[in-house]
Amino acid sequence: MFPLAVRAEGATRRVHDEQSEMAMDLRVEGQNVEIETEGRILRSVFERSADRVRLTLGGEMYDIGIEPEAAVVARAKHGGAGSGAVLAPMPGVVAEVKVAVGDVVEVGQVLVVLESMKLFTSLSAEIAGAVSDIACKPGETVSAGKRLVLIEPADAMSAHPA
Repeated sequence: MFPLAVRAEGATRRVHDEQSEMAMDLRVEGQNVEIETEGRILRSVFERSADRVRLTLGGEMYDIGIEPEAAVVARAKHGGAGSGAVLAPMPGVVAEVKVAVGDVVEVGQVLVVLESMKLFTSLSAEIAGAVSDIACKPGETVSAGKRLVLIEPADAMSAHPA
């Protein structure tokens, strides 16, 4: 599963995941959709239910789950519910990264400070373990739900000694 978020900017939609962002112009008519991105135009047919979209693109079928932004933000506020993923709870600018890859962290330790609307929010570890990835840097603008830090749980560290 690849979590994506979509943000509207006029007629353009910005689709982003944890690592990258892509601008797309979408035109929908009935069950047909036309996606224009990076100078290419892709045409597709789609079916929509309450919480899913099935998109047929280039002969491949993609089943896409739809989740309200409120649910994504709520999950982000809880650090991925103890998964070790520290997610941005809101769009903002990374003010400070307080850890490095390989650092051992404890529950409650501040990992990243995020600035949003002139307010600073400290994002803390929900689990103890070792920092295995940092996907942000100071000064970077991030969107709500973007993974900023990944922690390998302490119990997983003891299962795989170095």
